[in-house]
Amino acid sequence: MSCHVNCSERPPQLSPDNDITGPGVITNYVGSAGLAVFLILVYFFMVYDPARDPFDNHEMSQRPYQANPIDEMVTRKVRSCFKWSLVAIGDLQLITGFSILIGGAIQLDCGLTVYEWQVIVRLAWFSCLTHLSCLMALRNYLHTHTFGRTWRLVAMGILASMLIVGLLPTANYIDLLHSISSEYAMCHLAIRPSSGIALWSMVLPILVIALSFVSRVIKLHKTLSVELWGKLRTRASVNARSILLVVYNRCSTRGLKQRLSFFLVYRPLFAAFFVARLVFAAWSSMFVEGLWLLIAFIWGLLQLMGALNDGSKELGLWTMPGSHTRTDWTFGQVVSLLLLAAPLISLLEYLDHSP
Repeated sequence: MSCHVNCSERPPQLSPDNDITGPGVITNYVGSAGLAVFLILVYFFMVYDPARDPFDNHEMSQRPYQANPIDEMVTRKVRSCFKWSLVAIGDLQLITGFSILIGGAIQLDCGLTVYEWQVIVRLAWFSCLTHLSCLMALRNYLHTHTFGRTWRLVAMGILASMLIVGLLPTANYIDLLHSISSEYAMCHLAIRPSSGIALWSMVLPILVIALSFVSRVIKLHKTLSVELWGKLRTRASVNARSILLVVYNRCSTRGLKQRLSFFLVYRPLFAAFFVARLVFAAWSSMFVEGLWLLIAFIWGLLQLMGALNDGSKELGLWTMPGSHTRTDWTFGQVVSLLLLAAPLISLLEYLDHSP
């Protein structure tokens, strides 16, 4: 059955699709993303070893002492459990991200509303950010499984591109959400000049997704991360320190002019060098990765709740649970909710078959 949207007609009263904005779908995306955030944070504080080379193919590195066999066995088991859990939940995020974006794009010609498209891109945001963080946590695993790394990066690149394209028209939707949220999304796809909150609500997530994906591509390849980026960083650091040393020697001699130059030239240069070192260290830090993931998750959750609230104040779709009763649960919602069990099933399967 073909669909057609007439943008000149007055949009009908808002009647959201429960397979997009229903409680089952919302719970699946937010719940699976929250589970991934929890696993990655626990992985960092309990499993991650910052002294271990992420590109080391050997499970065990040389230690100056003999490890306790019981501790070694438990640690190996816990690391493997976290690894396979992150693999499962990361792949699940890819599937759910593609499903919500492709499904939404197909329904654009069938009267998908501005309200529903805003919800779609916010849900896809959770899929992108959690899979990007799973890629970082699985850095060692993906180094030894090059095919898995390749197809996941390609799929992530496609998903990130789709999300960026989907976010571009959202700057047009902010004002509509506060007025006529039942407007057809198809009629407002053209990018128009925007400013203020509407512009930054579109630009900020696009920059985060794009820069995060590029950084994952670099960090997951030893050639780019160590041999290229590492050498460039080392050379830049050596040159910067040489310049600082020359400036220090010229400014450290006695005299009012030299002392003034020390405060006005050397100290700002040293501060810039220190900040640059701090930024580069944070760029490769797993702690900063976990902190970024937590902040991005909270920000996405606030954006989703804002879209649900602003787009449906007249109906109370989010604040009044009566609009989504038990009888409104459709097949898509039930399937979405059951998908939350997929990582747990994979974990139980691993525990059942691993020695």
